[in-house]
Amino acid sequence: MIKKGIFPQVGFSPNLYPSVYISDAVDAICLCLTKGRIGEKYVIADDDPHDLRVIRKLVLKNLGKERKLYPIIPKHISIYFVYAMESIFGLFGAVLPIKARNLKSISAGRRLSIGKAKRELGFMPNVDLEEGIWRTIEWCKKENLL
Repeated sequence: MIKKGIFPQVGFSPNLYPSVYISDAVDAICLCLTKGRIGEKYVIADDDPHDLRVIRKLVLKNLGKERKLYPIIPKHISIYFVYAMESIFGLFGAVLPIKARNLKSISAGRRLSIGKAKRELGFMPNVDLEEGIWRTIEWCKKENLL
């Protein structure tokens, strides 16, 4: 759908997503191994969540695509519809490519604090959203995934 310029949003509220680029995640794992306390949990992400609308613009820009269709699907209707389709597909032994729990997750609007990872590990994300999206799309193109 993204390749065709179709990038829907579930619900009318901003869909907020934390992100972390793979190199930052690897750095965080290394910091956990050297500075982390056994049994502790650390949130690894960038500092601020990103609205899906911003993510969409950056993805489409980096793909060189114009926005063709930007549907906003009411949250509860979309979750119910996908849940019903999962049940119907399941009767035939088929699997729907998206699950109701995924829609619930992407429409949750998460805000996470990485303060503990910063304080205890010295973690600091280095790759911002725009750079991470560009790198990811370039890698996908190189691997013929797009």
